[in-house]
Amino acid sequence: MLLDIGTLVKSNDLLPDDELKELNAQRTLIQEQLDAIQASLARQTLQDSGDGSTTSSSAPVSPGRRRRKQLLAELSAYDTILAPHKRLPAELLSQIFIFAYPDATFIPIQRGCNPVILSHVCSRWRSIALETPELWADLVLRFAAYTLLEPPRAIDVAEEWFRRGGDRIPKSFILMDQLRWSTSKWDKRELLLSVINRLVIPLAPTLGRLQLVLPRTILRPLFSSTKVFPQLRTLWLTHIDSDEDDPQQIPFGPYLNMFNKASLPRLVDVKFAEFGELLRLENILDHLPWGPFTRLNLCGTRFSLDKCHSLLKQCKLLQECELTVSIKWNDSPEPTIQLLLPQLLTLSVDFLYSGFTPSTLNAPPNVGSFFLPLVLPGLKTLTISFSDPRRIITQVSLSPPAWGLERFMKFLAQSGPCLEVFKADLPFTYSTQRVASEVEVIAAALPPTLVELRIPTQLRSGESLSSELVARMREGEVLPNLKVLIGRVEELQVILDLVERRWELTSMTEEEKMEKENLCERVGRLEYVAVDYEGPSITAVQAARIDRLREQGIVIDVNHVLYTN
Repeated sequence: MLLDIGTLVKSNDLLPDDELKELNAQRTLIQEQLDAIQASLARQTLQDSGDGSTTSSSAPVSPGRRRRKQLLAELSAYDTILAPHKRLPAELLSQIFIFAYPDATFIPIQRGCNPVILSHVCSRWRSIALETPELWADLVLRFAAYTLLEPPRAIDVAEEWFRRGGDRIPKSFILMDQLRWSTSKWDKRELLLSVINRLVIPLAPTLGRLQLVLPRTILRPLFSSTKVFPQLRTLWLTHIDSDEDDPQQIPFGPYLNMFNKASLPRLVDVKFAEFGELLRLENILDHLPWGPFTRLNLCGTRFSLDKCHSLLKQCKLLQECELTVSIKWNDSPEPTIQLLLPQLLTLSVDFLYSGFTPSTLNAPPNVGSFFLPLVLPGLKTLTISFSDPRRIITQVSLSPPAWGLERFMKFLAQSGPCLEVFKADLPFTYSTQRVASEVEVIAAALPPTLVELRIPTQLRSGESLSSELVARMREGEVLPNLKVLIGRVEELQVILDLVERRWELTSMTEEEKMEKENLCERVGRLEYVAVDYEGPSITAVQAARIDRLREQGIVIDVNHVLYTN
């Protein structure tokens, strides 16, 4: 059989077994010839060195050396033809392509980071790449003013990209819009409508993930669509203001065609962000399949406390949840329901105060009322924040009331035995006695599993962690496994004592620990400390102590603050 080596060396086509057998036999012959010539040349070199003769650089190349060069070139060609990757079946090569490009492709395409490169290697690789839908199923479309591909053309490329993927697997589409509405080169509204009409709506039957950031004028036609998204599992929608939006902020209609169980039967991951009060919960509460949801993000989309409870009541499988709760300071009824969310791991709640007037400032806010009915046995991370409470306080020139500590403590007692991260921006009052007790009660009630504690640093005098509390933390009586501490303390000395003592305890041997009395069985080393401290400024001795701790790998950042009244 006569094989064309010159053609085969340029191809990645899978060869039949009989041709591979012959190629291996031919390579073996070439290797044997090469070995014989190598041995002959070696003997000749040895003989020449024994006679004391030398070969001039201008002397012609001997036939043996020319033949060796020829055989080496032929051997290299056979090695290329017989390379292991050329014997891989198409199915295995397809999986390798998928592992090589697991992330989404950006349009405009980033050089060296897209599967188009595979189609430029050879005809076989191109054919396999085009028949691998996973390579063409995950796309990020980016609109920017300065790119090699203008937005209208980028939409065309995105259409063709998804067309290559076919309809066999779910697709993922993300829109990154970095254009200003005032751009004069393109009509941004027309661009965004083209995205909806040419990409989102036609891809509805195959979309598995959809992530859009759009103004209200573009969201309305999407919400009114009657298209079914049978495979959509992740839907992230973020509202942004535009020059064309109605300044009156009129909410979306009473019934949104897109939000119904028939249109979104497999939805499990939802994000409706920054809608304010444009998206009314009563318009979608009875229409979306909330039961299977595992992730829910309503950051910046405000719902009242009772509506949030009604929503959580339906989401029994939630694992991650982020809410913006709009509460009134004079409306804090005792909740009568109990909400068990056994799989919830992460909860972030941002409270937005509303309805505050001088006559209602003395009523307790219902922050604690939100937490009281919750039973979260598996909670790992809890974040509590408040939308600009200081600005509100400054405007009314009055101190805020208690934020519902008693109810929150009941929540901690019935939830959070596995809590690891606690971040709180609490609306502390300016009363030293009252705030100190709140901080100490919360810290003492947090479980020993906690590894990260973050509380505000930009607070007024008296709102810091007390020296007594830090002393209890030093020996592991409180928060024995703490690794990250961010907050404010009364004195620098107490925080240095804490970090040094924890480092000392974790460096002890088991025998040394047994000799100590009243020592917590397991005490964790603080690894990251960032605190503001009151009291005297840092001394040279304290600075040296901090340097020694940093030499031990502990990240410690301290900042001296003055008293603020």
